[in-house]
Amino acid sequence: MNHHSFTFSFSFSFSFPIKNGLHARPASLLREWSLKSNTSFIFKNYRTNKEAPSLSILQMISTDTEFNDSCAVIFDRSNVTAEKNLELFKVFFDTEFVSLNKQEMQFQEQHSCTSNTSNTSNAWIDHLVKNIKVPRESVLNGNTLVTGLAIAKPILNLKKRDIHQIDFKNFFNDEYEYKYDGDNNLEILFTIIDELKVDLTSKIKSNNHTTDNILKNHLNILDDPDFLDCIKNKTKGKIWEILIAVHWHYHHIFAKNRSSYLRERFLDVEDICFQLQERLYYKLTKSNHPSPSLSPSLSPSLSPSHPYILITPEITPSEFLSLNLELLKGLVLTKTTATSHTIILAKSFNIPTLCIPDIFDLDGPQIIQIILDCNREILIKNPNPSQIDYYNIEYNFHKEQEQIKEQTLIANNSKVTKTKDNHTISLMVNSSTPQEIPCIAKMNVDGVGVLRTEFLFMERTSPPTFEEQRDIYLSYINGLPNKTIIIRTLDVGGDKEISYLNLPKEENPFLGQRGFRLYKDHKEIILTQLMAIIAAATAAAAETTAESTVRILFPMISNFEETLYIKELISIAKQRQRQRQGLNNNLKIKIGVMIEVPSLAFAMKDLCSEDAAIDFFSVGSNDLTQYFFAVDRNNSNPELNTLYSPYNPALLRFLKFIVDSVHLYGKEISICGELAQLTSLTPILLGMGFDKLSMSLNHIANVKEKISQLTIDKCQTLLSQALNIQTAAEVKSLLDIDINLDLKPSLNRDLDLNLNNDLFTADLIDLNCSYQNRAEIIKALVLLAYKNNRIEFKDIDKLETAIWERENISSTSLGFNVAIPHCRSHYIKSSFMCFLRTTNPIVWNDNPEVNMVFLLAFSDSPDLTTSNSNQHLKVLSQLSRKIIHADFRNKLLILQDKQQCHALFVSQLQNQRSMALPCFH
Repeated sequence: MNHHSFTFSFSFSFSFPIKNGLHARPASLLREWSLKSNTSFIFKNYRTNKEAPSLSILQMISTDTEFNDSCAVIFDRSNVTAEKNLELFKVFFDTEFVSLNKQEMQFQEQHSCTSNTSNTSNAWIDHLVKNIKVPRESVLNGNTLVTGLAIAKPILNLKKRDIHQIDFKNFFNDEYEYKYDGDNNLEILFTIIDELKVDLTSKIKSNNHTTDNILKNHLNILDDPDFLDCIKNKTKGKIWEILIAVHWHYHHIFAKNRSSYLRERFLDVEDICFQLQERLYYKLTKSNHPSPSLSPSLSPSLSPSHPYILITPEITPSEFLSLNLELLKGLVLTKTTATSHTIILAKSFNIPTLCIPDIFDLDGPQIIQIILDCNREILIKNPNPSQIDYYNIEYNFHKEQEQIKEQTLIANNSKVTKTKDNHTISLMVNSSTPQEIPCIAKMNVDGVGVLRTEFLFMERTSPPTFEEQRDIYLSYINGLPNKTIIIRTLDVGGDKEISYLNLPKEENPFLGQRGFRLYKDHKEIILTQLMAIIAAATAAAAETTAESTVRILFPMISNFEETLYIKELISIAKQRQRQRQGLNNNLKIKIGVMIEVPSLAFAMKDLCSEDAAIDFFSVGSNDLTQYFFAVDRNNSNPELNTLYSPYNPALLRFLKFIVDSVHLYGKEISICGELAQLTSLTPILLGMGFDKLSMSLNHIANVKEKISQLTIDKCQTLLSQALNIQTAAEVKSLLDIDINLDLKPSLNRDLDLNLNNDLFTADLIDLNCSYQNRAEIIKALVLLAYKNNRIEFKDIDKLETAIWERENISSTSLGFNVAIPHCRSHYIKSSFMCFLRTTNPIVWNDNPEVNMVFLLAFSDSPDLTTSNSNQHLKVLSQLSRKIIHADFRNKLLILQDKQQCHALFVSQLQNQRSMALPCFH
């Protein structure tokens, strides 16, 4: 279809808003809108002078559209609905399509690599060579694509995959070639396309959202008219040449693209061609055996029964998904980037991945084992058992931490939400579909904070009936017995459109007819909804004498006058429902309003009066934030995005004012939206005094875990600090501090006996360890410090190398089977002492009988006073004096409980007033 054939046309011009250009995801969104609206258009790029029909993702990608290119969509005027469709497209473009840019930036940030710099990597290699005795020639540098650590046998597949890899001519004679010409070719090819589509569709039912999205993208390619037309146009050749021709057709198109990001999207088309070619081989040979293999995953040698690290030049998404992912521990590739779909999949499955351009260095003498250290961007060939044991300490530690975190999150789902000082906090779930009810029921939450009822009204041609709505509301009430269910009435307009409401087209829909503002024009629809809610609540209340658990929440309220209309609607709905049921039921249902419009914050006295009779309030943080700063939260302009910040102290002061105003009149207030589920803001919200926090299901466990680490006093202190600083950046920095450790500078650096600064706790003790050498013990002690929040993850290596710098100067073995490694470093968040005891004596410098090790690590911040600069040496000296006593050492050797061991230190050391060591806890 060519828009030049349009005698007259409707068009909409714009600068392309997506930072990564027009690739598969935005093209799919355009195609989906075209199909959903049952209309087609031409996409035009004026910079490249290329155009494409809306139903072809591949042709749209081929327009080579980049960020800020001058573009247009063009509708055929001969279509009677063209003008209406164009107006609908503008709404779609300004809301859903533009918001894709923000989603993509978040997605890329989520899947970006956070590996160390090359300088850090080189420093770590120097440490390995000097202290762990790793030969320098055994270490290869690379570029981390997915962080993590893997130790396993390598499987090498160094032959690069090629579309010409299957030589069909060796399998078939001329007669056979002739037989499969023309229409027969098409029939066979479309058969295997249908088979592949069925296969991909079956795999989309996985629990991995990333996998599903990539497979859907492959399905879209198989359905693409341009892809299918390309196959039809190549049928004059031999059947096995068709897919090769299609492959090169798109290779040439994508290779011309100026954007490396868009050039990389060709890999998905290539993957499809590979899969079809493999299926064609099976089809023609009627064989179940692998071909001269297109796919490394199909080779028996690449599907081992033991854990392995795959080393291959490249691997497609379909190949990756066909591997045994339980046994695949790591990937080493030569050519790919962090944004390729294969790497995004590897990230979602936590497969450490390293890119090494000189991968053929691994194709030398036999390599039987490798350490893939993607945290430091290196690969170690054939490590010895001691080096493997050293790395296994770190591997097992992080594996254990991941398991603990997962178990903690699962446990938190069923626990009552309480702070560290035993204050119960009310958590609720935002819900949009009844399918979530079983999951909500398994969680120990107080109910549904916002039941978004829009799902009942959207994607249909008429409003839901009274019976439909009543049954859905009852499913929540019955499925979550004794839980509060807050049902938000219909909230559409702005970014949510319903065709049968015939909403007006507005220049600024977020500032126009949306939420409650639509109710007078659609009164009967709202009354039906209210009647259904009342009927469900009445039916549930008939089985109990308790107060109704159902509440009604009205969105987008701006002033007191609107609450009077709420009372009128509720009164009419109750009256109609009484007449409908023939009952005189005066069930009390609490009524609430959402605080999204800033003006409502200054009407609390009126809203809480008997005239308004509002029972509770809910802050809709997303909309309130955008209206407070006058910035559309979906705006793709990076400069404007910085204005929309939940950390801005002005917004926090406004929220505190709202909470105080509501509580002044004895009413309840909750908060929902992004702010409620940001764990960094949890202490602020608790400090403000919100009665309830409501969030999506997948954030409940993390917020519960955060709350369990907090005390109300500390939350209020942190809030007070946040309200008295000036910028969002300062607030963000303040919240990044782990307030559980109370790391105030004066406490970290002043080591007076009277101060309580948690230098040493029972959690910093590790008894009966089986480590074999000094390197393993230092590694274990550093990880123990990280586990107890004394250092950041990014500083683990720096602390370890700092300890080794001191070790390499002189022996830290004290004698008496004791060693005291020590250091000062500004990487340390909080000064600490660790104690570790081994089951067997190990060699420590010149002492072969060490079985007790103390690590002293002191903060060395720039503002450390001169008088305190040698405190670690004073502590070392005093500790050494105590260790000289045999009775003290003997007790340390026999105690089997960390708490008892810690108590011994308290009793023996706390009363030494001459010792510059702080109180132990």
